[in-house]
Amino acid sequence: MAFNKDTAKLAKANSFSRKEVYLDKNIQIVLMSLKPGEYIGEETHRAD
Repeated sequence: MAFNKDTAKLAKANSFSRKEVYLDKNIQIVLMSLKPGEYIGEETHRAD
C-alpha cells in the first residue's frame, strides 16, 4: 500500500501535537503541530 495524500493539506489542517497519518512495516509518517521555537525532543527507533 502506498501513501498517496496531500501532506501540505494534511499538515495545515492538523492541530494535534502528533498525528500518525500512515504506518506500514517499514515507514511511519507523523504530522506534528509545533509553535515557533518549541522543542520536540528526541525520538529514535532501532532499525531491524
